[in-house]
Amino acid sequence: MAGLPPSRQLAIPVLYVSHSPDEVARLADHILVFADGRIRAAGPAQDILARLDLPLARDKEASSFLDGQVLAYDPEYELLHIQVPGARLWVPGAHRPTGARARVRIQARDVSIAIGVPGASSILNVLPARILEMGASEGPRLLVKLGLGPRAGTGAAAFILARITRQSRDRLDLTLGQQVHAQVKAVALME
Repeated sequence: MAGLPPSRQLAIPVLYVSHSPDEVARLADHILVFADGRIRAAGPAQDILARLDLPLARDKEASSFLDGQVLAYDPEYELLHIQVPGARLWVPGAHRPTGARARVRIQARDVSIAIGVPGASSILNVLPARILEMGASEGPRLLVKLGLGPRAGTGAAAFILARITRQSRDRLDLTLGQQVHAQVKAVALME
């Protein structure tokens, strides 16, 4: 059970208070978001981190995470091939056995959007996705919520966030419901 937090190794619930998005993505299965002494949101961590109406998504370290299983390890390139809901990812990492659980954190700033299937590129992770939501602009930037999978809709099995510029949105003429490709550099991923 190497790589699992102590709470999962012991199978006991743990209440953990944190302001660190990195810690939350690494450790949490369920999140309660508090503001002004009240619960603003509660639910599965993957869903809460992808909600554009919450402060977590507006943080400069906004990220999502995907739980999956190791499919294979490539010792030549030191990459894990991980199956996550709606996609497969290449992630740098040490050898893990096939079938081992893996959690991959994807920062919104490391996700780009292509409207067609990208050509030859150094980016190893090109994921079919659908635009589910576009957040309010923050100066030149905005956040886009993407459902993974070729037919992902609002009931998508997994979500990731992309932080792009308003100019990119307009240049690509991005719209809600549009089928796109999310691109994530393998070196940007954390397992």
